[in-house]
Amino acid sequence: MIKSILNTILLIFMLKVAFAVNPEKNDCINSYWPNGAQAAVCLTYDDGSDCHLDAVAPVLEKYGFNGTFYPHATNSIYDRMDEWREMQKRGGHELGNHTLFHPCKGSKHKFASEFDLEKYSFLRIRKELQSANTLLKAIDGKTERTLAYPCCEYEVAEGNFSDTIRDMFTAARAIGPIPEDMDGFNVFMTPSIAAEDMSGKDLIAYVKEAQSKGTVAIFMFHHVGNCGPHKIPETAHQELLEYLAANRELIWTDTFQNVMKHIKDKK
Repeated sequence: MIKSILNTILLIFMLKVAFAVNPEKNDCINSYWPNGAQAAVCLTYDDGSDCHLDAVAPVLEKYGFNGTFYPHATNSIYDRMDEWREMQKRGGHELGNHTLFHPCKGSKHKFASEFDLEKYSFLRIRKELQSANTLLKAIDGKTERTLAYPCCEYEVAEGNFSDTIRDMFTAARAIGPIPEDMDGFNVFMTPSIAAEDMSGKDLIAYVKEAQSKGTVAIFMFHHVGNCGPHKIPETAHQELLEYLAANRELIWTDTFQNVMKHIKDKK
């Protein structure tokens, strides 16, 4: 009897030691994320570029990933609306709100004065966001949206508008470092990294940081390849996708909306 009890105690001790020396396994069992994933990753793409249709969506689909695209009222949306509609249907990608005219702070950016965010009112930004939602609904037929703040800015003449539009969106993407933990995570002021001129190694390191903390890595891409400013090399982008594909069991890669809904459900 005593021997049996001692053996049981020894087994419990050995299991505790095993988890202590193998934290990855322990993290998976107690994971915040679906299916024991160590971290979540969101791949988001701003401004509705032609290269999102021609290069980004096809490579995402090649690796079996869904991205989140934040177009505004660009020529690409006007000239190729049927292709944007087909892309969303084909790949299960998310179309999110990035306003109509991409207003930003006039004191910080060289924007036309009529699109100076600091001259907007709460009512004006809300009306523009509502109009952008209507445009997106005409493309994909959906009514549930997330928002990407233009230039990661959310201050109008009357102050911070982020609290005034919560009834319109599931979540909103801002900018900032990877969270240390998920306690108090604000889905209407999420962190992200502006992925510009980064190598594949840099992008992967960002994901690994989220894995080590058990949190979320949100990428804010603009142009992939040589199709515009704020670009990232196609090779770097592909290296990131290869890493995510090779580690599907450890990393949950999904649309911004799906990841944010999961976070809200965990609260």
